[in-house]
Amino acid sequence: MRYVTIESTAYSISAGRERRFRLTYEVKPLREGLESWFLVSKQEIQQ
Repeated sequence: MRYVTIESTAYSISAGRERRFRLTYEVKPLREGLESWFLVSKQEIQQ
């Protein structure tokens, strides 16, 4: 098992602005060539 952290930008139509997030996933191997990704943490990055 390993953890992967990704920074992503999303645009909120209702707020009319971009929001940045740091997403952390727990990655587990299932079988050859396949993995299971499970979101364990979501943090908004203040600009």
